[in-house]
Amino acid sequence: MRTHRLGLRVQSSESLAASNFSAAGLVRVGDAWQTPGYDTAANKADFNVSTSVGSLTLNPAGGCK
Repeated sequence: MRTHRLGLRVQSSESLAASNFSAAGLVRVGDAWQTPGYDTAANKADFNVSTSVGSLTLNPAGGCK
């Protein structure tokens, strides 16, 4: 099993908004978006975001892997 250095989880509430989480490499797990291997990551970052009438773009170099 491969261990990832950083796991990212984003819990998002959106109203008339858009995001690029899937295109950035995150996968939907329940009510959150997270990097593959989040559960086994050595370090984790959790974000709660709220967007209303707008967009949220996740733009890490190389995507979320």
